[in-house]
Amino acid sequence: MIAALNTDLYKGLPPLKEPPADFEQVANFLQTAVHTRHNKSSVTPTKRPNHSSGSGYKAILDCLRSPAKSDVNLLYKVLRALQGGQVLATVFGHPQLHATLIHFALKLHLFDLGPKSGADYKNKRAGEEGVEGGNTEQDGSKNEIYDDVMNAHYHLLIAICSANSTFLHPVLDVLMRHIRFICARDSLDLNECNIILDGSGRSSGDPALDKVHATIQKILMLVPKAKIDLFPLVSRNFPHITNPSQLVKNYTVVAMQMWQYGDFIREDLVLLMLNKALEMDVEIRIEDNGDVILDDSKKDTEGDKEENDVHVVEKQAKKLKTVSDVAHKLDVNMKLIFSFLDKQERSFYGLYMPQFIPTLLDVYKSKFVQFSFWYLMEKDACMEHDENPLYRQFISELIQILYSTVSSPDSNHISNSTIMSTASYLASFCARARFVDTDSICEVLSGLLTWAIFYIQQKNFTRNKLFYSITQAIFYIMCYRGRQVMQYRTDQVTGSQHDVSAERFHQLFASDALNPLANCLSSVRLEFQVLGGEFGLIPDSIVTATKKVKKKPAANKIMTPGISCLRNQLGGIHSQAKVSNPLDSFFPFDPYLLRQSSDCIRQYLYWEDVEDLTYEREGENDDESATDLEASTVMSSQEHHGSIVLKDLDEDEDENENSVGGGGITISSEQDECSVGSTEEMSIGENLRIDEVNSMESWRKASIGSQGSW
Repeated sequence: MIAALNTDLYKGLPPLKEPPADFEQVANFLQTAVHTRHNKSSVTPTKRPNHSSGSGYKAILDCLRSPAKSDVNLLYKVLRALQGGQVLATVFGHPQLHATLIHFALKLHLFDLGPKSGADYKNKRAGEEGVEGGNTEQDGSKNEIYDDVMNAHYHLLIAICSANSTFLHPVLDVLMRHIRFICARDSLDLNECNIILDGSGRSSGDPALDKVHATIQKILMLVPKAKIDLFPLVSRNFPHITNPSQLVKNYTVVAMQMWQYGDFIREDLVLLMLNKALEMDVEIRIEDNGDVILDDSKKDTEGDKEENDVHVVEKQAKKLKTVSDVAHKLDVNMKLIFSFLDKQERSFYGLYMPQFIPTLLDVYKSKFVQFSFWYLMEKDACMEHDENPLYRQFISELIQILYSTVSSPDSNHISNSTIMSTASYLASFCARARFVDTDSICEVLSGLLTWAIFYIQQKNFTRNKLFYSITQAIFYIMCYRGRQVMQYRTDQVTGSQHDVSAERFHQLFASDALNPLANCLSSVRLEFQVLGGEFGLIPDSIVTATKKVKKKPAANKIMTPGISCLRNQLGGIHSQAKVSNPLDSFFPFDPYLLRQSSDCIRQYLYWEDVEDLTYEREGENDDESATDLEASTVMSSQEHHGSIVLKDLDEDEDENENSVGGGGITISSEQDECSVGSTEEMSIGENLRIDEVNSMESWRKASIGSQGSW
């Protein structure tokens, strides 16, 4: 069913003006030349056309071949004359005979004839209104004829598609190339304010873009087949990651503006935007020791060892700049995606986002794109409505993937990597999302416990790595939300449908053939041992068999590769130490490290606030609450801390290691303050970082349960 025509969408392409007085002479000349050409070649239509057969026909070709050298008024009349019914039918009804003429008519490049940017267009408007600094009357006249020629060309493209749908694909390809050319202009700077989704007829940010959008819309209405051909061309012309940042950003905004074209293209556009961001995301790799490199940078490591120190420094600086470039493009792209999602209704998630989940799960160590899901769920959690929050739908979809293997854990229905990735997403999301209610966390823990216990009961230990990934996910969630979960269980009546009792945790250690604590991140193991000893989650036999972990007033430090990356930026203690990661696992919702877009992630649980979240029911305020390395990157509100403080609470830490250079961070003693240098020093290539002020302050203002303004 074709939607009703919204005439506002076509204001960018006004109707053609009345033809000039001498237009009939040009039209008759063109018609005569075309028919003469056609009649001379009609006997042998398969023969290659001879352009010298008529001087009139050749003159038309010369006019279209080099528009910059042609008379603009004559070019306008020729384009108008080509739209005549008889001429149009003759030329485009015999494409083999008039191949050269058709080629020049389609590929006509008119952008060098007049204004090249929205800024030039504003100057033109200023001149028309008599504003000081505007163009002269002569310049205004040139701009007017330029607009007329552009309008005539786009109307010709519409007429071509109507006359012969064979040319639909070439015409759409020409229009997408025009968009690509416009987006490459240095003076064009589109941003989130130019994202138009409602078909309101507002300007796209550039008059030339308005014309192209209007032309495509008209073709879509006249030729329904265009709905099939359009998106592949949009995707094919999307700039590569190596293209300039301005081009990538402008084209992304234009692709978002195509949302108003209709439902037929919307799902493809969403997946395109996310996939392009994902391509940039996976280019940036965070090593286990926290180093940030591009995906192909590792192969140069061996060669660096044989070169002199000066050359190595120069080469590393070049790599850092390359990382910075990719990070900047991704940062800008994520900012646009968040702005795009902010304009969507609640139903957007169910219609478009689940299709991207399989792609995310199959991509190894994505770091940023998954926060598009986070943004929608956080936005929804801050709104008042009677429906289940979106995060429960997200959690349910992930649990269903795990449960599809419960009946037969050794089946090959779902790949091992997908199951491990699913467990990582569940663990990281439940641990970090402040807006997720405790009942949902208990549901996730119960589901993970069910999978692990069933695997043990099967006694077919062929997929132990999966089992360890599931148990690590359980331990990780408990490290962040364990005390909150235990308090919730205490407050609930007996018979809760989500069984997260200590007895179920004991069953994780029921098999002598499996050792879940020995096969996870060492920092997660240490913290869970503290928690397990406090709440009896670990059997006594396991506790006595492992190293005794002394209960501390503050928690251990949870270390993942993403957090190590953050510590490296800030010059934290042991910043170059490799994280013990036996499962080669990752936590996709580790701190968001992009500069500009980080302020869109608000209700994020940092390690330093775990204690505050745990005892928030009782109103307790422990001034000696633990601070992870994340605490060194975020500035707490004045009522919590007067300055950024990094405490070293590990009693076994080397006390002589008092000062650490890098990133402008200085650690002098347990109670000393850390002086923070410039944001450039704290960033990875200037862009890969957490904005410590905006990120922390924004989610503090939008605390759990608050109805934020979106």
